[in-house]
Amino acid sequence: MGRLDRLFGNTKAIVEEAVLDEQRCIELFGKLLTEFKQKETLAKNFANPAKVQEALQNWDNTLNILGQIEDLIPQELVNIGEEEKLEDELLRDIESLKNVSEIRSLASIVAHEKKFKEALFALFAQIHRVLVIELHLIMHIRKKRTEHLLIKLFRVINFTEDALYEVFMEENHEEKALHQEVMGLAHAVLLEKEINDAKEVTDERFERLLVAAMGPVSDHKYRRLAEEIFRDIADRAGVQLPMESDFEAGLEAIENMIGDDDLMCRIISKFLPGSERKIWGIVCAFRKAFHMSHFIDLEQEFD
Repeated sequence: MGRLDRLFGNTKAIVEEAVLDEQRCIELFGKLLTEFKQKETLAKNFANPAKVQEALQNWDNTLNILGQIEDLIPQELVNIGEEEKLEDELLRDIESLKNVSEIRSLASIVAHEKKFKEALFALFAQIHRVLVIELHLIMHIRKKRTEHLLIKLFRVINFTEDALYEVFMEENHEEKALHQEVMGLAHAVLLEKEINDAKEVTDERFERLLVAAMGPVSDHKYRRLAEEIFRDIADRAGVQLPMESDFEAGLEAIENMIGDDDLMCRIISKFLPGSERKIWGIVCAFRKAFHMSHFIDLEQEFD
């Protein structure tokens, strides 16, 4: 039995448990992602009725393709053993899979919202179901040379599985830190660690990256964002102070505003709309950067 079988499969069917060390488990998940494009390309041999007819006529080549697809599903993650399903049961399983829109909604929650834990487990449960279905489809196709099952295999791989992996692909994240956070949470699920602990670790990493990006010699977009935030706060402090207010009083006003949670969240949302979690991460990073004197040059503008 594979790691995903144990986490998301039917425990009544468990006979023995394959034990994976943590590093190997992470490597296998990474392999699943990096080799997916290869699986997609192989499945395109069954993309339409004309290609399926060609596949049926060149059966030895098709068996080779099916074997390559099967090899791209690590047995240490998913292993159906000798389990067999009736075709009707298999088709019902396929119909019950979440559609692409539903999957992307879950992915959005994982990346941006507070209920990421439930959404992440739902995504992995779907990944497990998809891989199990693919293995059963391959088993049925080998036995029956069934045209409609070849097309089903293509659609499961190139539509459903593709959508499931989108949130884990670095190229789909504008911010590298967010991708690292998602992967950290994914690894926590695979290694059966407490998600809240993983969240704290990834939040801390995200904050450190932001603080560095806000540094005085940085030209990162978060440095530019920090400058906009600081000038907005300074303008507000200037409006609230009498004309004769001195420099120290101005800085005190700025510090008081930076300590105001609601105000900081409103200001940051104005410049960079996002989830509550992301906004709060920027608030914490900005405060730390301020106290590390990252904005000393900007403070002179207030004088």
